[in-house]
Amino acid sequence: WLSVEASDLSAVEIARYRRRWYTLLAADAHEPVIMKVHDGFHDANGEALFTPGPEMRVICIVRHPCAVAVSLAHHAGWSVDRSIEAMRTGFRSSKMGDSLHDQLEQWVPPWSTHVSDWMSSMPSAIVIRYEDMIARPLDETRRLIGAVTGVVDENRLQRAVAFSSFAELQAQEARRGFVERPPSAPAFFRQPAAPPCRMVAFRSANG
Repeated sequence: WLSVEASDLSAVEIARYRRRWYTLLAADAHEPVIMKVHDGFHDANGEALFTPGPEMRVICIVRHPCAVAVSLAHHAGWSVDRSIEAMRTGFRSSKMGDSLHDQLEQWVPPWSTHVSDWMSSMPSAIVIRYEDMIARPLDETRRLIGAVTGVVDENRLQRAVAFSSFAELQAQEARRGFVERPPSAPAFFRQPAAPPCRMVAFRSANG
């Protein structure tokens, strides 16, 4: 799209071109495009990364902050203290690890404002709690698909939920590995349950 290596771009250039790239991607799409992002709706400079359109659908999956703190620490190879501070202030994905990333830099806003940024910018956004998806995977996935497409194929829904269970994903990772597992983590799919806050506080206090 740009005829230039991303590794030659500065963080400022990446942020500018990403906004343009999202716009071009949407304009060039001839079928639905599904994207997973960790960004807020706005970047670190307060500029909108995305251009809302009538066909745009947003799903925000929010998880208990105590569980996020532990998960982020494992994923980034950080202490829980550092993970909590990053969640409080926001952070750039390029700060995770020391090597060149295979993804463009993303600004991950503070946990307390991340979803509200999306909701205020896209009032039609669908918010789903991670813990509800673990507890009621069929019901929540059915709600998600129905809100986006308006049509739910129950047979495909059943298969999708079965093949995306934690037990199945852990088994697949054990057999074939998983491309998003960071070098510092023994596994990407660790556990589905959210740890209680007292566990995070204990680990933070005792290292």
